[in-house]
Amino acid sequence: MQCKLCNKEYSSLEESHYISAAAYKALRDASSKNPNPYQLTHHKAVQSSTQVTAQLLCRACEERLSRNGENWTLRNFLRGDGRFKLDKILNKSNPVAAQEDSPSSLYCASKIPEIDVSALAYFAISIFWRGSTYAWTDEGHVPVPLGPYGEQFRQYLMDQAPFPENAALWAIVRQDKNFNRAICFPWGGRNREGHYGYNFSIPGLAFTLLVGKSIPRAYKKFCFINGDGHPLIATTLVDQLLLEHATKMKKGVMQ
Repeated sequence: MQCKLCNKEYSSLEESHYISAAAYKALRDASSKNPNPYQLTHHKAVQSSTQVTAQLLCRACEERLSRNGENWTLRNFLRGDGRFKLDKILNKSNPVAAQEDSPSSLYCASKIPEIDVSALAYFAISIFWRGSTYAWTDEGHVPVPLGPYGEQFRQYLMDQAPFPENAALWAIVRQDKNFNRAICFPWGGRNREGHYGYNFSIPGLAFTLLVGKSIPRAYKKFCFINGDGHPLIATTLVDQLLLEHATKMKKGVMQ
């Protein structure tokens, strides 16, 4: 069996999680009648402890993903008991762009030493990349088809190549806690501009990955990896969109 990340052959592979098992554990709310987190896909919304797994990676690569991204991110995201270290970090920092009546602010992560930019970026890209390697959905579709860019992202995760030139990652801190236990698995597709856009979120954090040659220059300015100062967006808009999406899925309404 071949590990999808290092490409080495093994007699067996680990049972790899799409979203880390530690995230599910951290999101359980013992005080709730149903303590399990909400799980959203493009087609359904459920509240369940069932974890999405597949045999994809060797033990060394599992440890690589944990060490380089998951460990820091899952220490700082919004947990089921309300702790949200990253939000506290931002509350002690000054945004570089903010308006009094705006639901969004912009921070330079490079100016906030408590934020591990490389770990947060690595975590996000590892989830999007995993979405390109296996048909995780009930419909049997690969949720993040990266096409010719898939190998570039694999090499990035292996520290063998820089972040792809024709890509941009937006990192967003979700500041509305009313819908805080939702995991939204990666989904997306082609945009009107001709490039591809994919999104996923965990409590307190959301990410957008843009891929393709036609990404507008203005969009690339907000790339968390290559943008000036590692721009980090903080907003209350994400949770409202997720709530609307979950409501539609619960009612079986498709667009």
